[in-house]
Amino acid sequence: MSGIIRNGFLLPGIPLFALVLAAACSGNPLPEAGSADERLYRAKCTTCHSWPHPQRHTAEEWDHYLKVMEGHMEKKNIAFTESEKETIRNYLHRNAR
Repeated sequence: MSGIIRNGFLLPGIPLFALVLAAACSGNPLPEAGSADERLYRAKCTTCHSWPHPQRHTAEEWDHYLKVMEGHMEKKNIAFTESEKETIRNYLHRNAR
């Protein structure tokens, strides 16, 4: 295996973490794929980090995390309108665990 993985790279020029991330994302697609709500969720919630799957939390837990993320976005001067917040909250609630 040392010939396959060397210094954090699996294949020449492809970091191992990139392959793991791609595999993780492709194996568990977001609900409502391709919808306007899913696209907004993906766009806003990957500004600073990878997207968490909506089923990771309950609707109540998402409400808490949305407040926390709203604070982070405000500190980083990232636009997040009330309409976007409501759309993302509704999307997360519909698809929560």
